[in-house]
Amino acid sequence: MEQPELGVVEDDVESFLGELSPAVLAALKRPSFIDGLDLEPRRQYTLQVNGQRLKDLAGADRRLVVSWTTGGPKRWSIALNLGLSIRKNAPELEAIFVFIALDPDALERAEAAGFNAVLQDRSGFGGDLEDEIWKMRWLIQTTCVALGLEVLVVDSDIVILSNPFQHFYQDSDIEAMTDHFFPAKHLWATWLRPAEHINTGFLFIRPSTRVLEFLVEFIDAHYYSYEGPTLRDGMDQRVFNKFVMSKMEKRAHLPCVISRYENMTFAGLDWQGQTTRFLPREGWTAHGTTRGCGVSLRLLDPVCISHGMNYFWRKAYKLGHCGGKAGNLPAVVHVNGVDPKMYFLRDRNLWYVDDWDQRFDKSSAFLMYDHPRGLTLADDFEVLVAAIELGAYFRRRVVLPDTMNCANSPTFNIYNLSTTMADEPGCTYDYFAHANGLYEVYSRVKPYSIEAGLKREPRFQQLSVRNISSLELRRAIKEELQDTKRVAFGPAQVLRITDDVRDLRDGLRSGQFGLRMNRERVFSCAYQEPLIGAMACLDEPYVEEFGVDAMCDAQKFKHGCGPVGICCCWPFWGWGEKLQYFTGVPWDLPCNCGLSVCEAYEREQSHVESCCRHTGSTALFPVTDPGVFYCKGNGSWSGPTGAEDSNTYTSQALIEFAAQKRSASQSFRTCSLDRLLRRGDAFQETTLRFLLAATVHVATAAHLAKIEAAKMAMKEYDENGKPKGPPGWPLGVRSYDKTVWTPKDVEELRAKLPKYRIKGPGSRAICWGQSRLDGPRLRLIQTKRGVRTVEQAAAICDRMEGCTHFWITVGPDYPSVKDWVTGVPYRAEFCRGPMVTVLNDLNSHSFVGIKKTWAREHALSPKPNPAIPAREGPLEAYGRDAGYFRSVRQEIKDLEEEQRLDHLKSEVNQLTAIEKKERAKDVKAQLKAMEQTTGPCAAIMGLARQAVGMEGPLTTDNTGFSAAKLAHDLEQLEFVAATDEGVQMMCSIEHG
Repeated sequence: MEQPELGVVEDDVESFLGELSPAVLAALKRPSFIDGLDLEPRRQYTLQVNGQRLKDLAGADRRLVVSWTTGGPKRWSIALNLGLSIRKNAPELEAIFVFIALDPDALERAEAAGFNAVLQDRSGFGGDLEDEIWKMRWLIQTTCVALGLEVLVVDSDIVILSNPFQHFYQDSDIEAMTDHFFPAKHLWATWLRPAEHINTGFLFIRPSTRVLEFLVEFIDAHYYSYEGPTLRDGMDQRVFNKFVMSKMEKRAHLPCVISRYENMTFAGLDWQGQTTRFLPREGWTAHGTTRGCGVSLRLLDPVCISHGMNYFWRKAYKLGHCGGKAGNLPAVVHVNGVDPKMYFLRDRNLWYVDDWDQRFDKSSAFLMYDHPRGLTLADDFEVLVAAIELGAYFRRRVVLPDTMNCANSPTFNIYNLSTTMADEPGCTYDYFAHANGLYEVYSRVKPYSIEAGLKREPRFQQLSVRNISSLELRRAIKEELQDTKRVAFGPAQVLRITDDVRDLRDGLRSGQFGLRMNRERVFSCAYQEPLIGAMACLDEPYVEEFGVDAMCDAQKFKHGCGPVGICCCWPFWGWGEKLQYFTGVPWDLPCNCGLSVCEAYEREQSHVESCCRHTGSTALFPVTDPGVFYCKGNGSWSGPTGAEDSNTYTSQALIEFAAQKRSASQSFRTCSLDRLLRRGDAFQETTLRFLLAATVHVATAAHLAKIEAAKMAMKEYDENGKPKGPPGWPLGVRSYDKTVWTPKDVEELRAKLPKYRIKGPGSRAICWGQSRLDGPRLRLIQTKRGVRTVEQAAAICDRMEGCTHFWITVGPDYPSVKDWVTGVPYRAEFCRGPMVTVLNDLNSHSFVGIKKTWAREHALSPKPNPAIPAREGPLEAYGRDAGYFRSVRQEIKDLEEEQRLDHLKSEVNQLTAIEKKERAKDVKAQLKAMEQTTGPCAAIMGLARQAVGMEGPLTTDNTGFSAAKLAHDLEQLEFVAATDEGVQMMCSIEHG
């Protein structure tokens, strides 16, 4: 790729794009619109940063490592950890490592820590941080590719343990991490969740025109947070995977994207074998363009470029040869698939930020105990809960154990934990239970516990320790616990006990030591049940591919009563929820982890409820922490589940339906399953509303297919399959299109349409959406597609009742990935009414036609439209902006407030007008008396007659009066009527 001379990125996008295809240049320059009639701000396909600064940092090798962050404490701490891991483990990369700072705070923090940083100008995102973060990794890539730089783009929750470049093959345009455990077996299987294939948190890109085309097309196709009322999938990784998979579909027996893993090259999707869950392949329709083709993508070894599940749980590196040595640590660890991130980073000692003094102070105190090894699952968690309870009573944080029995995990054999954990003391609780549940309840909300990895930290090892014997502890326990103003058994910061924590806990509960502790203050009992939607073994594609016998039975999950936050059937995020789906081995641990500290009971309200309380309690309504659900819900689930992105405009169900891979009934079922499970629909009938919205996307896909067919019919392609035609119009020019409109062309058009006043090109009319043009004030009569010329639009307007003007965008067609709802060629709006609002629409082939004879032919305005009745469901969007729900609702609130103030103002004005009228009567009487006594004076009489008869035009507001004008006139007349000098002055002026 030829390297152009590049300047500052924000100055001019085109200045650094170099030799690009006409398709990309046209996509970057084309005028584009949103659903509302405002001109869409120019799309941003690159960062708004100092490009020269990036080139300087890249140096002679023209290579960067880039991440991004805001300056918020939580985001910055994770980003700082990434930077510090590079500084410690791969210092040779620090000079080319740079943060994209999303706000001045981030820039200041990064520079204060000694890291390179450039500030992103966020003005083009309208303050929508969520949308900016969604696009950020892709904008970084397009910017660096446009600058001719190689770039490794990493999420801020990456940890670098050694130089990752030694693991690159240097044979593909893109090299990326994968979330698979076994890529050689599972890559690109369509029954898997799409997000598994490419982990977008680690992407290495080499610059080329085809890669830039590929990335621009992806951004362009998913530019908005909303398409009409339908949202974009919030997980850009899943969206990108679907985009790549669409490119891997064979077109003319050649996929548009070639994928590689190790020594394997993938010929397309489902290379493992013909899938059985789709309709016959002969009927499939491939949508999309042939742009961005020829891209090669390599997936890297997930052992050495490790995703979170492989490192934090499987410890798969112990089975690999990273860097050519058996058991070597991976070069990269992504803290994905684990929740919460901070817990795993700290517990596995990958936290490089020195924040001990921010977490703890001199009053912080800890409790350590010996957790027995080789216990059953139930006993392991009984001991753990007893230790947490003691930590609460002693006012110390218990250091969680790392000696729990790994063999209790269903993954022990199938994922080789029997080998990888053999040299470890044991497992932490997160190998069995939902990590975030315990961490959130007993570490963040209640300060009763701390991660096991803390004991390996140097600062912890420097704390004072008290080893207390069983006899000493039991003698002093009553006195220590009664003094609630200090930690028990101080002043040592670490208390180490040797007693069985269950015996101590039971003694404190029963009053054996002279006082009875309240267990309900430590934890609440909750009804524990699985999170059905997270279980991959219930995914509809998986069940369709392998049959119902392969599906995990939702009715067989072991519900039960247990302490809130401790749940062994919620081990999702890449661990238990995908075990059966990847291996066929079920995750069969009971939801309450086998604990007996809580028990089930039934109580009768309007119906019999199954509820939970502390074992031995008799309370019908037990005391619980706020938000704890201690009774079983009324709902239940059986059968497969729909994908969690089924409500987005990249829904896999709709994509496959549009491609004719799945039937209408299959697609409807997917939408129905998703709504029944996640969207609050109690009955299947209500999903009909969602199906109506889905048909919009199907229709759009069908329209794209027609466009693609039309392009092929034009035969405007060269031997390489690339569209040819005039520069900037790669889709070709039809006989009725003009690539350039000249003044002569416009004059000829106006001569053809003498009944119309033609404005354009570069003009459009406002018929709806703005200035409250809705309801009775709506000007829009109809929108029509397929209107090819201005003449054709004028003919339609002539035949259409009430049409007074129209606006149309004519061809040639744009090389657009999407068929935009407004502003696309061959689309016209026909409008009514005497009011015509025309705006400039520069750089477009848009025209406005206004009937010249309408005002003469129609004495009155057309009848107003009837008010639009309120509809069920969400408000229709006037635009694709991410916050349209908020903006439309805010507009409604603003309108209501305006109306309220307007009514108040009207009342005040009317009262003022009444008062003025009364004053005017008095003035008229004075003028009549003055006329009788002073004789005729033309000037005075003229003023008197005007006041008495209220002659002459009055500009009125919505009250029927111009209060300011009336007040001014009355004041003048009062002055004239009240003074002889005034009368003489006026008369002298007249006669003079």
